[in-house]
Amino acid sequence: MARSWLIYSMKNNSLFCFCCKLFSKRNIHLTISGMANWKHASTHLTSHENSPEHLNCMKAWKELAVRLRSGQTIDKQEEALLEAERVRWRAVLTRLTAIVQSLAVRNLALRGHTETLFTPSNGNFLKEVELMAKFDPIMKDHLNRVKRGTASHNSYLGHHVQNELIDLLSSKIISDIVDDIKQAKFFSIILDCTPDISHIEQLSVVIRVVSLMEKPHIREHFMGFLKAEESTGQHLASMILTRLEELGIPFDDCRGQSYDNRANMKGKNKGVQARLLEKNPRALFVPSSSQRWSILKNHVSITLKMWAETRWESKVKSVEPTRYHGAAVREALIEVRDNTKDPAIKAEAQSLSEEVGLYASASARLFGLQEVRYIFMEIPEPFKHTALA
Repeated sequence: MARSWLIYSMKNNSLFCFCCKLFSKRNIHLTISGMANWKHASTHLTSHENSPEHLNCMKAWKELAVRLRSGQTIDKQEEALLEAERVRWRAVLTRLTAIVQSLAVRNLALRGHTETLFTPSNGNFLKEVELMAKFDPIMKDHLNRVKRGTASHNSYLGHHVQNELIDLLSSKIISDIVDDIKQAKFFSIILDCTPDISHIEQLSVVIRVVSLMEKPHIREHFMGFLKAEESTGQHLASMILTRLEELGIPFDDCRGQSYDNRANMKGKNKGVQARLLEKNPRALFVPSSSQRWSILKNHVSITLKMWAETRWESKVKSVEPTRYHGAAVREALIEVRDNTKDPAIKAEAQSLSEEVGLYASASARLFGLQEVRYIFMEIPEPFKHTALA
């Protein structure tokens, strides 16, 4: 049977009787210090709930609840004022949360040199509050209360509340990201370790998934920095596994891992790669090759780019290397093929060199009027002449 009157205090690690604490005039453990005798808890609670004192307090509590719901208490007017105040504060906090979210999305600092309203250097957060107060009656009323001193101790405009709002928004975002990762099920991790300005080694954690929330597309989620007290492969691997466990993301679903070329990260014996492979052999290591990038830069002076769906000019940039430097790109791929010892990379470099060679051997006129026109067939008319020039 559920005991609605029973409450638990995490601070005291004890049980209390709510109704007796409100109405009883006797000093008992369940109203003063709480009950923490867990071995005999069932016996004590049964005895207490059958006592006349407790039954009278339960009756008074239930009668009060009925009067509160029907608005028949002697402090009905005070209750109405309390409800109006609750609604007002909820409206104020909703607006302050929206301001914090707006500034965070634009990566703007919240605070300035002072925390005083209507001063030149009080920061973006208070400036947004001042601007909103010009058009919003709720925020205008709130600032008037602050200026009159009626809300001086709980204005909710200070840096502590700002930090708390940021933490709450961060927790919500992390929760949504974790839901996205769990829905995708399989993921890859991208890690990088570097010292910050205070010379503390930090491990950045990025999780890459095929997101299924709207339509399938690749998405990378930055999960934050982890402070690394040690830079050994064992410690870094333990950190990432602990972080995934805290987020509720099973490492058994990891299908890829990628790092820089430091020995403690990619080492085959004691690096992060090896230790994570021991936990999950399917978390295949994908190296990041600075050597192959160096080979490409030796042959061409521009980089290979992907296009963005929202920027038409990026599509022009993406075809420039194969349009004007096709032969040089092919030579770079051949050099990678000849220098690598990895059969998979050798085969891929050979295949890509053959495909690029087909573009390089084609006439510039054919490539310009057919391939580029096909890529840009949906761009607005003014941009077509630029793209095909």
